[in-house]
Amino acid sequence: MNDAVRPKLQDVLNSAQLSPVYDESGQFGGVKLTNIRPGGAFTGMPENSVCFELNGAKLDGVQRLPQALLSMGDGQTCLKCRQPDGTETLRCL
Repeated sequence: MNDAVRPKLQDVLNSAQLSPVYDESGQFGGVKLTNIRPGGAFTGMPENSVCFELNGAKLDGVQRLPQALLSMGDGQTCLKCRQPDGTETLRCL
């Protein structure tokens, strides 16, 4: 594992509780953020936002997020998230 990535990955994983979300047909629909911690990667995002896209690719499982953070190294990762009111936002880590 790239040592430069580990703190960033920990920061993301520690900054909110990530839980899978499924649509009506049982398909994976994204990662829901709850217990968002002040000062973390998701600061300022509303509770229960659902992140469903990573760098333009649909998330297909809750493990995609840590895997992508590890594989991208020092590059930027941008998540497309839907807030509870339905607005979509891009959060780059």
